[in-house]
Amino acid sequence: MEEFRRDVQRHKPDSEYAWVHLGPIAGLPSWHQQSQPSAYPFPTNAAAALFASTHRELYPGREVEVVNVGLEP
Repeated sequence: MEEFRRDVQRHKPDSEYAWVHLGPIAGLPSWHQQSQPSAYPFPTNAAAALFASTHRELYPGREVEVVNVGLEP
């Protein structure tokens, strides 16, 4: 990379991301971050699907949902 960016690139609106919603992991104490539901944005459906499939494998009992808001399937 030969030059630095001169400005901060603007984030896209929430409607242009694919979101992965994760449910809590059973058996963790209530203060643990992963014992609460969470959501993560991804710029493409493919990235969201890969993240979701990995979490389904890591935590088989955890609820994982991909929400494609405003993106083409």
